[in-house]
Amino acid sequence: MKKIVYAAIGFFLLTGTVLADSENEATFKIMDTDEDGKVTLEEFQAFYKEVFKKKDKNGDGVLDEEEFANPDAFEFTDKNKDGKIDPAEDEALRAHHFKKLDQNGDQHLTLDEWVE
Repeated sequence: MKKIVYAAIGFFLLTGTVLADSENEATFKIMDTDEDGKVTLEEFQAFYKEVFKKKDKNGDGVLDEEEFANPDAFEFTDKNKDGKIDPAEDEALRAHHFKKLDQNGDQHLTLDEWVE
């Protein structure tokens, strides 16, 4: 399972493009670790913790603007304005992102919510 997760993360990071429907579905299935057809915030955060680790090319435990690779979101995410995204800041961003995706506010993402 870990190899699949790393492969999906690697693809996402290397392409930097919007995922096609089948790739969105594959990513959703990877996040849905209990295979119940819904992704909880905990599952969502676990997936993105692995993404964070992969993006941290120099292994210093934080992401600089180049590693983060999204200049539009960097300033929003860097809450303490130290020029780095630490794991807590990234986790806060992901919680914000999850909340926006969870259209009906039921604390779960469905595949439909994920692909929209």
